[in-house]
Amino acid sequence: MRSLYHDAAVVLVHAFVTIRIDHSCSVFVGLPLGLIGRFDRVLRTAARLIGHIPKYASLTAYMRDVLRWIPVSQRILYRISALVWQSVTGCAPSYLTDLCRPVSDLASRRALCSSSRGELLVPQARSELKQRQAFSVIGPSSWNELPLTLRLLPQNNVSSFCKLLKTFLFGRSWTESASEQVS
Repeated sequence: MRSLYHDAAVVLVHAFVTIRIDHSCSVFVGLPLGLIGRFDRVLRTAARLIGHIPKYASLTAYMRDVLRWIPVSQRILYRISALVWQSVTGCAPSYLTDLCRPVSDLASRRALCSSSRGELLVPQARSELKQRQAFSVIGPSSWNELPLTLRLLPQNNVSSFCKLLKTFLFGRSWTESASEQVS
């Protein structure tokens, strides 16, 4: 790989690694952290390949400042939140749109603060596995954790939503990893 030009390495990593991880992120929901860690290691190895960084050198700053990549757990949240956004705006298939119902749809909850904040109904799951993996639970839960500015963004702003969502997740992921390193 040392004979590979930098631009060629970037294209190959993007074509064979990041695209495939991003494409299948919605399937990774609910996986144990050990398995998600394996995908993070794949991304870290890809970053080492692109940046010609030695095996034991620190990689966090390069991934954050140069590549501007977010960890796999944040990529999963990005993908799920984008699916919920499409459901809320009516651009998703009906089977997903039916799972993302606003709190304001229920007459008994219209007066609640959560209905004015753009929150979605989160159903109670009967099993722990469904609680961790079902889109009907994970989608609305992750949507309700987003900042109010993202949830109440006008529905015709798809590119703004995606950009603001990635910025939010980027900031959150690297501040979380920094606080984990300090502890």
